[in-house]
Amino acid sequence: MRLQLKHSPRSILNQQFNVDFKGYSPIEVDRFLDEIIRDYEEFDKTIETQQSLLLKLQKENAHLQALVVELQSKQSVSSAPEGLSQSDVLKRLAKLEEKLYKQNND
Repeated sequence: MRLQLKHSPRSILNQQFNVDFKGYSPIEVDRFLDEIIRDYEEFDKTIETQQSLLLKLQKENAHLQALVVELQSKQSVSSAPEGLSQSDVLKRLAKLEEKLYKQNND
């Protein structure tokens, strides 16, 4: 979200002031406004740099999250013994539970 500023470097540069008797020194005002313009330009550069860095990091984060999901799915698949289907694993588990139950009741 970009902050809405009232002035840009160009609007500051083009600003005209009325000169009154005993008013501010036009040279001092111009110098001050030139400093403000340089600050605005630096802020603009910083904001653009930070926004591009943010986008880069968001893309990298999304890529890493996809890798985590992929690795987790591979890990769950590889943790099951080779050649056994899910039903084979459930049957084996049921037999082991039955033996364990018999041992605890004896």
